[in-house]
This record gives sequence, C-alpha cells and structure tokens, in this order.
Amino acid sequence: MISELALDCAFANELSSSPEFRMWLLDQTKFKDRSKQAILLHREQAKAKPQKKPENWWRHWRCRLDDGRESETDILAFRACWAVTQGLHWANGHAAAWTYLFLGCAVLKTRALSRIVGGTSLLTGILWIPNFFFVQMGFQLLTPIYIGLCGISTLWIGIWLLRQKQPQT
Repeated sequence: MISELALDCAFANELSSSPEFRMWLLDQTKFKDRSKQAILLHREQAKAKPQKKPENWWRHWRCRLDDGRESETDILAFRACWAVTQGLHWANGHAAAWTYLFLGCAVLKTRALSRIVGGTSLLTGILWIPNFFFVQMGFQLLTPIYIGLCGISTLWIGIWLLRQKQPQT
C-alpha cells in the first residue's frame, strides 16, 4: 500500500511540474474561471522555509486554530494569493477613483485648469467609485465610460503640465 507521504509527494511534484495538471485541478473547483491565469508559488514557498529541502515546499505549514492551538495544515496558496491580488487591485483602483474625484473638485474650485478638465475628472471619480459595487454584481456598463473619461482628463492634464513654463533657476 502506498503511504500518505508518497501520495502527497507525487501530488506536489505533479502540481509543480505540470501546468496542465494545475489547470485541470482548478477546473474541478470553484476557481475554474481562473485556472488559466493561476500560478503555483512553490519557489516562493520553498524560500519561505529555507531550512527545508526545496522539493518539500508543500510540507510542514502550520495554522492557528480558533481555540489558539496550532495545527499542521494543507495549504491552498492560490486562494490566499488571489485574495491578496484582488484586494490590492480593488484598493488601488478605489484610491485612484477618489483621486480623480478630489482632483476634479480642486480644479473646479481653484480654476487652475479648464472647467472641462475639472468636470471630466469629477465625473470620472463619480462614475468610478460606484462601479466597484456594480462590477461585483456582474454589471460592467460604466467601465468603458469611466476609463474613457479617465484617459481624456489624464491626457488633458498631461498636455497642460507639458505646456507650463519651467521656472528659471
């Protein structure tokens, strides 16, 4: 009979050596829509445990249980990395949306640039911020609109900045 360790080794080796197997495996889960873009972080996991042999990248990971005890666990790095990646993506996008909103308000208040630039930036922020909620519900109609407005206002501000005379030193 094959031991659990031998089966685990065979599974880990196949995961790390076969992209086709990884895609097939993820296709059997709720992550199937992401199977083609998923990467295995086995090298990173091996570096995180330098005292272990690199081929044992998948072994001896511990987690803290709700009752405070530690337990060895099987890890699903894909889920954790996907959550972190999406979190950073959404946080950066949301911050950019608020930046356009505040930029539009500042331009309109100070009249430093054209009202069209201020209005475009303001409208970009107004459409972009709630778009995060709409995308979660599968509604992406506003995405091309705010991306177009974002491009127009960014290009306009860039041209304005390039036309500014540099102070003489």
